[in-house]
Amino acid sequence: MNDVEDEPDSSCSDDGRILDNYAVDTAEESDSFCPLMNDNSIPATAPRKLSYEADGTKTDGVKTEEQTEMSYFSVPSFITCEKSNDVDSSDFFDTSPSQIKDFLFAQVLGIRILVFVLQFLFNSWDFSTDAFKGVPVEEEELTRLDHLIQRVFAGFKRWDAVHMLHIAQHEYVYENSLAFFPFYPMTIRILSMAWATPFVHFGILHVSSALLISAVAINLGCFIAAAAVLYCIVRKVSHSVKQAVIAVLLFSANPASIFFSAAYTES
Repeated sequence: MNDVEDEPDSSCSDDGRILDNYAVDTAEESDSFCPLMNDNSIPATAPRKLSYEADGTKTDGVKTEEQTEMSYFSVPSFITCEKSNDVDSSDFFDTSPSQIKDFLFAQVLGIRILVFVLQFLFNSWDFSTDAFKGVPVEEEELTRLDHLIQRVFAGFKRWDAVHMLHIAQHEYVYENSLAFFPFYPMTIRILSMAWATPFVHFGILHVSSALLISAVAINLGCFIAAAAVLYCIVRKVSHSVKQAVIAVLLFSANPASIFFSAAYTES
């Protein structure tokens, strides 16, 4: 056997020799190429079978420790926006655009409802400050419906919202109101005049309550429109539906989300 290894027969191919473009499998080809060698006679130092990766790189079929460690720290495909080649794999982000828009609309609206519930539960935790309180309204001028509206939406009329609602009702009376632009307060006023004039005229609703409802409604509509615009921008820039959806969800659920529903100009 040693003679065969030292001086191989011309009729027996060297199963350990690696050709230029392919490798010979020792286990499969030894019987057909060299009958003198059986499975037990294969040297322990016989070269291992080589294989080729998809990118053309040559490997020996066994991952090294370095390759194993690199695989643990590889960037996930969902971050690099890579898609799997498996045709049977299904992804929510591959669904129709209408389904994704319906999903986002439901999430955005649900988060707005959650914000409304939170402000209703904790709006009484407003500590005393020297901030502007607006023009006080006599209790006799408010109906039971007004008291209910003021109680339900009290968390949406704090701090700067008081200035916005005051400008919408009385325009610019005090000097400190000049720090706020008139577009948003005037929009609140016009919308309130469009739908609440009969209710105010017959004493069903006070003008301050109508302005508060209009302000919350305007911010809700502007917030939904802002979420739609953000989705389009991220989708255009990143070419990724998943990143666009995540951006909209983070935009809706961020800790400062209360300012998008209050009578502020953030929305």
